[in-house]
Amino acid sequence: MKRRLFAIAMTLAMALSLLPVTALADGPEDRTQSSVTVTDGSDQTNESLDEGTQTDTETPVEDPEQGTEPTTPDEEDKKDPEQGTESTTPTDETGTETTTDEDGQDDGITTEQELTTEISNAEDGATITLAGDITLTKTLTIEKSITLDGAGYTISGTVESGTSFISVRTDGEFAMVDCKFVPTGNVTPNGFITIAAKGKVTVTGCTFGSEDMSGTYIYNGLEFSQDADYPVADGTTISDNIFYGNAFRHNGINLYRFEENATVEINDNKFIDLNWDTSNAIRFSNYSAASVTVNMDGNSYSEYGSEEASYKNWAAFFLFQNASSNGSGKNMTINVSNLDYQGTTEQLYVLYENISAETMPTVIGDSSVSDLYVVN
Repeated sequence: MKRRLFAIAMTLAMALSLLPVTALADGPEDRTQSSVTVTDGSDQTNESLDEGTQTDTETPVEDPEQGTEPTTPDEEDKKDPEQGTESTTPTDETGTETTTDEDGQDDGITTEQELTTEISNAEDGATITLAGDITLTKTLTIEKSITLDGAGYTISGTVESGTSFISVRTDGEFAMVDCKFVPTGNVTPNGFITIAAKGKVTVTGCTFGSEDMSGTYIYNGLEFSQDADYPVADGTTISDNIFYGNAFRHNGINLYRFEENATVEINDNKFIDLNWDTSNAIRFSNYSAASVTVNMDGNSYSEYGSEEASYKNWAAFFLFQNASSNGSGKNMTINVSNLDYQGTTEQLYVLYENISAETMPTVIGDSSVSDLYVVN
């Protein structure tokens, strides 16, 4: 009998040992329960636990050094591996990396490569501003409707013979302001700055050559296109510029074709000591035979040259040149006012290439030029 009772007791003890522990233990009332729901002993509907592991709540993993949440791989990618901070390489509005000075400030455009890259990336309507002197080794090509702001810095250098220093071709407007041009090599026989623009052009506050420039020269300074698709547009303005005569071997400004009914302003420019043996301040043509008005107010002009008549007879503030087969000046009016004339030949303009009464422009001047109506 005793053996039978002992056997029953052992059987009950063994049965009790097989029951799950959680079925017998009551935890504290404030203990956080895990949210695992078991349906059939194998599927878990909320989250899976590693085999043989039970957890009550998830504990955030802390950075052992900082005591804060660790950075994610994406955040690590943003960090500079040497500095441990986000990379701060400066870029301009086009996304192009720019150089910085010792204080980490953007140096701006200070090299030929930076300038050409900025122009290439620019959108129409952008203003590109220099932050230092630029030396060109080849033609600077601009095929955008932009403003080039020299900010008073000098663009120098030399380009291949027969090419332009700057070549502009755009279906929009173009502006160039506050640039100083002092080439270190001759730019001939092409125009120094050639401009083909369907919109108005503004050139203001620029300097061509320098007072002490010697040994190198520019053929034509500003040379607008002779292409019929790019006549000088209404609203074009050339003002407050300086043209040093010792830098030129031909003309300071050259305009060949005009948009119909265009008005062009050439005001407050200084043409200093142009050599009449080789140069005039301005050369006009009207190959398009357009009705056009050119206003020239507040300019100053000084000249010098040899006394030989074959040279001196070309001395004048401007020249009108039209081959007989290329348009006519008949519908062109040139208004000249407040001219500060410092020459000796007393010639306001010269006519060249078969100009007749039927093809010459109408020139109207105020009292500042009343004594200069001497025409060759």
